[in-house]
Amino acid sequence: MRLKNLREMSLTTFTILYSLFILAFYNFLFFSKVFNISQSLLFTIGTFVSVLFLLIFSCNLFFWKYTVKPLAILLILINSGVLYFMATYKVVVDAVMLRNTLETDIAEVADLLSFKLFIYIFFLGLLPSFIIYKTKIIFHKPLKSILYKLRNLLISLLLIIAIVLPNYKNVSQFVRNNQSIKYSLIPVNYAAGVFAIIKANIKKNRKLAIIGEDARIAPYWQNTDKKNLFVFVVGETARAKNFSFGGYDRNTNEPLEKYSSDILYFSDVDACGTSTAVSVPCMFSKYERKKFKNSVEFSENFLDVMSKAGYKAIWLENNSGCKGNCRRIETIEVCNHTASCPDEKMVEMFSDRIKDLDTDAFVVLHQLGSHGPTYYKRYPENFEKYKPACRTELLNECSREEVVNVYDNTIYYTSHTLAQTIEELEKVSDKFNTVLIYVSDHGESLGEKGLYLHGAPYMIAPEEQTKVPLFIWMSDETSNNLNIDKNCLKEKLNKPHSHDNLFHTMLGLTGIETKERLNSLNIFEGCIKHD
Repeated sequence: MRLKNLREMSLTTFTILYSLFILAFYNFLFFSKVFNISQSLLFTIGTFVSVLFLLIFSCNLFFWKYTVKPLAILLILINSGVLYFMATYKVVVDAVMLRNTLETDIAEVADLLSFKLFIYIFFLGLLPSFIIYKTKIIFHKPLKSILYKLRNLLISLLLIIAIVLPNYKNVSQFVRNNQSIKYSLIPVNYAAGVFAIIKANIKKNRKLAIIGEDARIAPYWQNTDKKNLFVFVVGETARAKNFSFGGYDRNTNEPLEKYSSDILYFSDVDACGTSTAVSVPCMFSKYERKKFKNSVEFSENFLDVMSKAGYKAIWLENNSGCKGNCRRIETIEVCNHTASCPDEKMVEMFSDRIKDLDTDAFVVLHQLGSHGPTYYKRYPENFEKYKPACRTELLNECSREEVVNVYDNTIYYTSHTLAQTIEELEKVSDKFNTVLIYVSDHGESLGEKGLYLHGAPYMIAPEEQTKVPLFIWMSDETSNNLNIDKNCLKEKLNKPHSHDNLFHTMLGLTGIETKERLNSLNIFEGCIKHD
């Protein structure tokens, strides 16, 4: 069709130009990866053309008279934000990342805002959207429009086949060996993630699965007149690599050193996921990582089992929510989630809450910990032990030294708050046998291989995101009262463990018997003395 001016065009022309714009302006990261992996300009060009016709094919399916502009503008706006985070933090976008994003609170959103983000949104989001809005698209009558679409779909499909088929061997080998590259292709990455989340929600059984109806406390301890107080600290974004207990050359755990003789540190622990949205529910679930399908909303967890057995279960929240784990137990919000509260505030609230306890209790403390990218906001200024520290959310604009320094400061502060928690437990040791368990939900990338933050697909995630610290603190008096053999536990410190162990270990530690508990996954199995 003859164009009267640049702002008037047929739907077919608009679809082609729109697809070209998407690939050229939002996918330079994707095509640079294709070229770096293939080391072939011809293969990269072939990929560009193939993806272009794939995008044209998809747009023809969804772009109709009353959907084309709303959809085109929506995708442009999303693309600009997605590209910013991919370019700035080298994150990949999949269903897990999207789920984590949906569960982000206001305080976390505020930490991610920057002038650079607004630049991306304006020039790659708002400005193109305005041009699309002002563009006049000429539509044919319904029947003719359908025929044109069928023609366009057929041509796109045939061209894709014509390019891919003669090179099928090379293409299939490339795709098979580089499956993760799809997470860099905008908008395929987040569109696939959305469909995966919808599909998962459709398949879920909405009826709450009840577990542990047979749960009861069967004490393995004897001759103790004290109640038991178990504290489970869920760390945030703490990676094992930066814990001095695990061999890190900086003394990031210095505040805990005075308790080190009573701390059992496990050196090889795998997280259930690489994001809070996955790992935290999985940690409390009876399902192991490979079987876990984010089912926490539809299944009870070990806190429910403990409540049924007779423990007082309490959750103190200082992060972005308990991810469904605390729905049926007492929950205390440390902060209102419109701002960040230091973890010391949670320790204060914990101290006040346990003063009135007169029963066996299991308390969860969900830390803010090392939540990025604004690491410098996670600790008071007097805890800036390592300098110079990166004091911006744009981590790629800081030196490697500055990023590591600011992150190590968060670990040091976490050690401080954990030491405070242990101190509070010692204050009530006259009426409680006290045990503290600390484990992080996932790790963090600090620029290794160009990656920042977390949330990488598990199958390709680096160890920085999957290896987490885990330790147990208990005094000799407590271990003697509970008949726990510390020397036996020490023999397990260097063996492989994971979040899969937590459900069964917590039930074993608290003396709860139920058919849900698997002793093969209970870390304390074999280390409890039976007189």
